[in-house]
Amino acid sequence: MLQLTVYMATAAYHRAVMIVRSTRAAKSPQIKLLELEVRVLTGLAQGVSNYVIARRLGLTNAACAELTQGLLRKLGYGNRTLAAVRGLQLGLINFNEVLVG
Repeated sequence: MLQLTVYMATAAYHRAVMIVRSTRAAKSPQIKLLELEVRVLTGLAQGVSNYVIARRLGLTNAACAELTQGLLRKLGYGNRTLAAVRGLQLGLINFNEVLVG
């Protein structure tokens, strides 16, 4: 049973990589992010709350919330999950950063 689970996870990972690569190949707008914004976007992709992101980066909750809202505006989404996916598609963050954290 464990082998099936590992196989499914690996297949899902490779499919996600293929989707991201094909999307990157399409023309996409150039979005420049600060290093702090990249770290916040990585936290969003990991699915953690603003509170956890703020603690990791040594920020206040309000500062983290402002950075998150700024990221959502820059990426053109009002949803944290869609913004994280778009960040992966544009190559602003990569799967390894998200998985290792």
